[in-house]
Amino acid sequence: MLLGRANMKKRRQHLPGSKKRGQSLSERKPSKEFGDWLKTWREARHLTQEAAATLLGIPGKNPAAHLSLIESGERALPDDVLPKVSEVYDIHPDEVLRRAYWPQLVLLPLIAIVDMRRVTKDIIDAMEKGFKDAERQELTEKIKEILDRRNAPTVV
Repeated sequence: MLLGRANMKKRRQHLPGSKKRGQSLSERKPSKEFGDWLKTWREARHLTQEAAATLLGIPGKNPAAHLSLIESGERALPDDVLPKVSEVYDIHPDEVLRRAYWPQLVLLPLIAIVDMRRVTKDIIDAMEKGFKDAERQELTEKIKEILDRRNAPTVV
């Protein structure tokens, strides 16, 4: 059985620019942005880290310390706790998932449309930091322009 697990790990598809060896595309990375967002919601509900960790069911010897590491971006929130974030903080589940999986939700579709041989680690690191609204709009317009060119009727 151990041999089977080792082979499975070798076959995983890795996230470009991943800092953690063996991290697959489906694994979430710790995120300072998600941690800050989670902390904002906890504070808006006037909860201490101890109370929030208990309500969320964060496992471990010291759940409040674990939550502190999550909020500081040093650890990822356990998958089984994600649905509880929605319940405890009264946030739509789609929003929780979108925040928890940023930037992977953006990077995965890009892998399908971008020549990954030309995408350097620096570019991926920059994309992980996110984009300003004007940059998002510019990217959207550029993609639309390319798609419009592709779909334009050819004149013979």
